[in-house]
Amino acid sequence: MNPNDHVHLVKCTLEGSAEAYSDLYEQTSGDVYKLIRFLLRNAEDAKDVTQETYLQAYRSLHRFDQSREFRRWYLVNATSKVTPE
Repeated sequence: MNPNDHVHLVKCTLEGSAEAYSDLYEQTSGDVYKLIRFLLRNAEDAKDVTQETYLQAYRSLHRFDQSREFRRWYLVNATSKVTPE
């Protein structure tokens, strides 16, 4: 997927489109799940963390710098959920 497509979906989400966020989730959640599954080595925990990642991302989407790559932003957010503080 073209990173510009993600930015377009982010813009639409910020304008109130739930369908755009659903599309964004469908297109990107597999990457998050695979990464978290690898780090945690537990499928159920990885599902939970993936869901938490997208809930938090939705709430903080207004802070996403649209000149940056969305994929990197959500993967960093996801890994921050499983790394020790």
